[in-house]
Amino acid sequence: MQPLIAGEWQGQAAQRCFQEFESVIVPTYQRLINVFDTSAQVTLEIAKLMQAAEAEAAALFSINASSSKNRLMVDPLELPDLPHTEPLDGSKTLKPELITMPSPPPPPTQPNTGDGSGTHGAMGQPTEQDKANHSKMSRAATLARFSGVFSETGYHMQHFLNNSGEPLTVSVDDMLDDMPVFKSKVEFRYENEIIPQINQKLRSDYHGEPLEFHVTIPWKSNFYPDRSENKNWYYAVGGFSYAQTAYVRVTPALDGTPNVEVISQVHMFDRYNWDQGKAVTIPSSGIEWIDNSTIANDHITDEEMGRLHGTGIAQEYDLTGTSSGQKHFYTYDSFIGLK
Repeated sequence: MQPLIAGEWQGQAAQRCFQEFESVIVPTYQRLINVFDTSAQVTLEIAKLMQAAEAEAAALFSINASSSKNRLMVDPLELPDLPHTEPLDGSKTLKPELITMPSPPPPPTQPNTGDGSGTHGAMGQPTEQDKANHSKMSRAATLARFSGVFSETGYHMQHFLNNSGEPLTVSVDDMLDDMPVFKSKVEFRYENEIIPQINQKLRSDYHGEPLEFHVTIPWKSNFYPDRSENKNWYYAVGGFSYAQTAYVRVTPALDGTPNVEVISQVHMFDRYNWDQGKAVTIPSSGIEWIDNSTIANDHITDEEMGRLHGTGIAQEYDLTGTSSGQKHFYTYDSFIGLK
């Protein structure tokens, strides 16, 4: 429009067009941008309320609120019946009503260099460009959340821009459903790391009595979602670490055969931060006016995003999550292990 106003288009029609553009279209467009900004703030407040409600609801499943252990309540009626799992001697019966699940391992050690944007607010006051980037990313995050394609991408970005620095919980169940490659990696580790540990424990500690124990395998770092498989998680988390734990309960049948119940969980951890030397191209929404109002298709460096953290108008944070428990049932043979 500026070249036209500068003289490339002249005449009465041009003047009327320019006047309407300045007096009607530009103010209307600005009001639309303001609506997006307001909706972003409202959405962030809703997200805070939802997180508080989720935390309150989760507390109902903890028998001992002061305990740091992750407790999974299991209704015995929901568990598949195992043949002859009730010993004749009631004193040998383990109570099935309360299962104490193992907690995830401590978070992976943060690298000394190259990870994140340093101390929050250490870069001083934000520039006008920093503020403009924050505003544009806020609108982009709001649109992404309701796009139906980049919901987690937008949610995680909004949490960063909200500047709280509080950890954010991720649905690992959704990650497993949405990323078959990730699920296959988890299944491989279960079969090749958890099962051997269970067999080793049974060989050394099982002597015909009921037994329960925990198994933990450590964090495996730098799993990167395949962008062609799921763009949402690719942009939402990038590379992340995952670990697995399992609760194991052994109950001897009447004929002495050990019946083994395993409940396994997957844990994820990531630092939502910006590393020097990296960059990303913001995906297009496919709608031109939306893309023009945000920064779609722009090549954004991590340094630019990191400045929002460094100047104190956004804040990096931890992403964590634990899947629901997956139940597995086996019998145990001292020669071949679980079967």
